[in-house]
Amino acid sequence: MYLRNFPQATARAEVATAVRNPCTTVLLVGMALLGLAGCSSLMTQNKVSGVTETVFDDRLPTGMADYWNNCMVKALIWPKDTQLDLHGTCPTVQNVPTGLGQIIYAAAVQKSPFKLKIPVVLTDIRTEIANWPWPAQNCAVEANTQVIFRVLGFAALAASWQEHNSTPALLLRLTNPPAKNPYAPAIRDTVATADCPSPINKGYIRQKLDKSRFNGSANITFKKMDLDVYVLYSLQKDGIAVTTDVVPDFAGLDPGIKWDTLPKSAKTGFSKQIGSLDSAIGDELNGYFTGLGAIFAEAMNTALPKGHRVCNLAIRNGTFVITTDDANDRRACQSG
Repeated sequence: MYLRNFPQATARAEVATAVRNPCTTVLLVGMALLGLAGCSSLMTQNKVSGVTETVFDDRLPTGMADYWNNCMVKALIWPKDTQLDLHGTCPTVQNVPTGLGQIIYAAAVQKSPFKLKIPVVLTDIRTEIANWPWPAQNCAVEANTQVIFRVLGFAALAASWQEHNSTPALLLRLTNPPAKNPYAPAIRDTVATADCPSPINKGYIRQKLDKSRFNGSANITFKKMDLDVYVLYSLQKDGIAVTTDVVPDFAGLDPGIKWDTLPKSAKTGFSKQIGSLDSAIGDELNGYFTGLGAIFAEAMNTALPKGHRVCNLAIRNGTFVITTDDANDRRACQSG
């Protein structure tokens, strides 16, 4: 998915634990969105010191990257969108060049279209501008800014097993390449009003607000716009629960204002508030990624041996290891 160069943290979304089901002949239906689990094709399962270890190695992350980078790089999310077609630019599974990517594709389209909800308004900002130089030293300006979502997309995905905040996680790193024109995920709409004792000074202030492009609408751009989505796995009762942690990696924010024509207090106050826009976008993207949680949990629980309880989850040498034991054994999870 990519973000057009024109004219769009940390968020955690708790989700339900899925019911464990055995792998069936309809294997791919039981896999997670974007193919997050399967049976023998994406994992290995062995007895180790009396317990069972289900190991997901780099095949799953590799397959996810192959699928995304071949099918989803041209997908864009607009404010009016309520769902995402997970076929992307690949009408059939044969359009994906690798076997691992085809497994993920087949799993993804079982969940297509994927429902999503991105709020149009990202945040509201109120700014006061004082300390105007003579002859407008007695003037004050109040500005109300609404930040509106425009378009979101990412050019590439890389996936890997990582620990995040001491918790096993599948990291989905969504990136955009360096670009001549900055990325514009959002628009700001600012209405600024001046209060001056003199009507002449009020007109003078108004001209400065318009000339600086502070008053009115403009693109909000970033020179760098990447996103880390951590799919976090934790124990819940006898199964696996999933949360997501969305961490934006943005840089070079520009609200489209010529600050040199305004008092320093204008840039200081406005920049302090809009500087957290990356976090606001991350928070709102929570609505997009929340739906992944239950599907990821279902995928991992489906992969486990029937009748087992989960003893431990760990990242080991770049793999995700799920340790389970017979739930009917009184000494379950005490072996080894």
